[in-house]
Amino acid sequence: MLTRACLRVALSAVFSRVLDPRDLQAGSAPPLDTSLADEAEAWIDYVADTGDGFDATFTIASLLAQPNLAVDGLADALPRAQLLVLGGDQVYPTPGQRAYRDRFEGPFSAVDPRSRDDGPRLFAIPGNHDWYDGLASFLPVFGQEKALGGWRTTQRRSYFAIQLPRGWWLWGVDLLEGFPIDLVQLGFFRQVADEMSEGDRLIIVTSVPWWVEGEPDPGNGGNFAYLDRELLRPTGIDDVVMIAGDSHHYMRYSSNGGEKHRITAGGGGAFLHPTHGAATALDDPGSQRLATASTRGAEPPERRLGLVVTYPAPGRSRALALLAVLLPFRNLRFVVIPGAVAALLLWSTYAGGRGQPGIAMQPSAVLPTWSWSEYASLMFRTPVSLAVVVVLLLMLVGMADPPRRARPGWRRGLARVVMGSAHLLALVAVVALCTVAAIATVPPDLGLRAFAIAVTVAVVVAAGLGASLVLGAYFALCSAVPGMNAHGNEAFAASRLSGYKNFLRLHIDGDGVLDIYALGVRRVCRRWRADPRGSADGPRLVPRIRLPSPQLIDRVTVRADRSSSRVVDPSGRRGEPGTRTDREMDR
Repeated sequence: MLTRACLRVALSAVFSRVLDPRDLQAGSAPPLDTSLADEAEAWIDYVADTGDGFDATFTIASLLAQPNLAVDGLADALPRAQLLVLGGDQVYPTPGQRAYRDRFEGPFSAVDPRSRDDGPRLFAIPGNHDWYDGLASFLPVFGQEKALGGWRTTQRRSYFAIQLPRGWWLWGVDLLEGFPIDLVQLGFFRQVADEMSEGDRLIIVTSVPWWVEGEPDPGNGGNFAYLDRELLRPTGIDDVVMIAGDSHHYMRYSSNGGEKHRITAGGGGAFLHPTHGAATALDDPGSQRLATASTRGAEPPERRLGLVVTYPAPGRSRALALLAVLLPFRNLRFVVIPGAVAALLLWSTYAGGRGQPGIAMQPSAVLPTWSWSEYASLMFRTPVSLAVVVVLLLMLVGMADPPRRARPGWRRGLARVVMGSAHLLALVAVVALCTVAAIATVPPDLGLRAFAIAVTVAVVVAAGLGASLVLGAYFALCSAVPGMNAHGNEAFAASRLSGYKNFLRLHIDGDGVLDIYALGVRRVCRRWRADPRGSADGPRLVPRIRLPSPQLIDRVTVRADRSSSRVVDPSGRRGEPGTRTDREMDR
């Protein structure tokens, strides 16, 4: 799987520079949807990163399909949305017809198998994982106007625009990471902008939270910065709300007066990403990180974005990072990889040291006599094992992720060397200790072949577990220690956390007021059963106990006019945006 993923990524990077599939979509029908424009009100769901993990994906899809959704923290249930917007990465790790069928179409169709013309419509933009085959699998799934269970697709391109009631619009922008926005897409949105009236408000959905991660060369064709410079600013369109996935958590930045909101909500099904260590303030537009207090007064207030809400809370996120220590127990198959390296080190050390006294003897006579310190030192003296150690060192240095405060240049390079070297020494010590301990458990009188096989198996198990624990501890410490905040993706991937999911339910009422309900799911359902006695249009699988109840983790109310919006937190208090403490969010 890893090999196929690497090949897809490489091919996508090469051919996307030569041929942009978005240019080929010009002949398809314009993706402008006006079906909700004349409605009295509108309900819209947003969910992203659904394509990894059946339990999490099926849980979120089941909640989306509920006719009335009861939410902890709200007195009234929320009705089912008329529109579902997918924010990218509907499949992991690489796209394909079977991957979409297994990881997206299957769960969503099983949740709501009814195929009807009046069902909720579904729109999707591609993420970087959807792009790995040049949208060859994405467009047949979402661009052919077909039913996906109870939802129905109506778009023809990888981007779209939807006219909503009361002067609201929603744009789904396809941002191919690392490339400027294509002229065909830019021309389409320019035509849509011509249809908009003065005072209309805009919700923009993108696949990447560029306001957090930044764009390459934003001043010269850097994707959304280009769209902003060429279209939004000249036409005076007010981009009130921007929503993106890609990062698997919930995080909202808002301007000081509450006029603009930038929301990351990638909790549709993939493993959790950390929220601790996030910048407390950003600059918008321009995609530049400005997190220090010394620069706070240097920028106009309307360009400042302050961190308001995260889910999970930063304190909880930092504690969850420590679960990476359990790497071998949460990812048992991973043990084989460091175990195989440990076995390679053992036999290369033995074979490479044949010129030394005693090494010419049979392994059963030599290996049980080694101490862990002697074996560790031999790794650095025999040619083959030394080569393996050097390769490991280069890999660990290349993998090292120094703290953000380490400036680019020789300081950052030195930090990577120090981190990689310390990691290597810890691995060598633990692997040597576990290897010698494993050899001691094998009877030396088994015979040459049986002894070699038994030792290899014992080393793979013991040293594999020990090395995995060291690797997990390295990720946990680098991510959880205050001031480091490094290796967050690796630490949380190792932790394999399926909880803390999230999705958004947006409501535009008859007065043009936009309510954004951010809903969190602390634990996903893991036990399902078939329901053959259910109704013909009921779900194919139902939870053995019950679906988890989502909780209100954030709420934003944006008035119809251009005055500042109102922030309503789950406790019912209203006020200006401000960073919440860990204790407040935990409560």
